[in-house]
Amino acid sequence: MNKKRLINSIVVIMMLTAVDMLIKVTIDCFFMDNIFIPIEGFGFKPHLNISQMSIFNNELNLGVSTTFLIVLNIIFLPAPLLLGYYIQKNGNPCNSVYAFVNLMIAGEICSLLDKIIWGGSLDYIYFCGRWICDLKDIYLTAGCFVYIYCVIIMELRQNKEKKAIQEHNSI
Repeated sequence: MNKKRLINSIVVIMMLTAVDMLIKVTIDCFFMDNIFIPIEGFGFKPHLNISQMSIFNNELNLGVSTTFLIVLNIIFLPAPLLLGYYIQKNGNPCNSVYAFVNLMIAGEICSLLDKIIWGGSLDYIYFCGRWICDLKDIYLTAGCFVYIYCVIIMELRQNKEKKAIQEHNSI
């Protein structure tokens, strides 16, 4: 990664993190007691989640402590960089890799800040009558979809190259 790309990534990650945190501070200060559900199953419903602070903790009912989740956040913070590097070195030098890395790192930093600042996650986007999430969760989900896209493109390129080599060797 060149210096300009690195600076751009740092700025994007800082902006995404700042947007998430500013929304949460605004909600915490002015809108915690407000609920707005304009469409059945979708709306605004603030909730400070301090008991099940991760999707795995919630869905699997693991009961993992905040401290343990903070340590996991810190340990996994470099994972998107490593995955992005792997994808780039294995035949997918597209810009989507940077989107993946930026979204995932911003989401991880937001998750870490949630646990440190609020002692949990301040969720506010209500949908499907069951889930409440926040912008950080959207960053992480979008990052996962971009990662899947990058891997598919990488596999398609590698298969195309293998096929071309096989055709060349069969001549």
